[in-house]
Amino acid sequence: MLNLEKPAWISNWTAALRSGKYTQAQKRLKDGDSYCCLGLLCHLQHEKFNENGAIGSEYEVLPFSIVNRLNIKTQTCHIPSLSGQHGNFVCLSSLNDNGKTFAEIADIIDEHWEQLLEVEQQGQNT
Repeated sequence: MLNLEKPAWISNWTAALRSGKYTQAQKRLKDGDSYCCLGLLCHLQHEKFNENGAIGSEYEVLPFSIVNRLNIKTQTCHIPSLSGQHGNFVCLSSLNDNGKTFAEIADIIDEHWEQLLEVEQQGQNT
């Protein structure tokens, strides 16, 4: 098991999710002044939303600009350890859209944040 240090952007994201400053949207990164949990991350990373609440062509998942910059494994923030035995695919976007609150999502991120990241140099001592 790797011993990674939690990136500051994750701590900033979970703090924003818990802050009560943002209202929660579903099925879109941004809807008016509301954000889904992934949209809030985009907002914190200063991504530009279009008038439809999308970033480029992405309106429900993270754009590749964020995925690549933050070294995130998937556009939906899949968490393998939470995926069910019967092939249920659990990701932050689906948890958000199926009723988890921002605070609950922040708790899940804090507990499983390492699974969100793409670790490229697993066998190297750095």
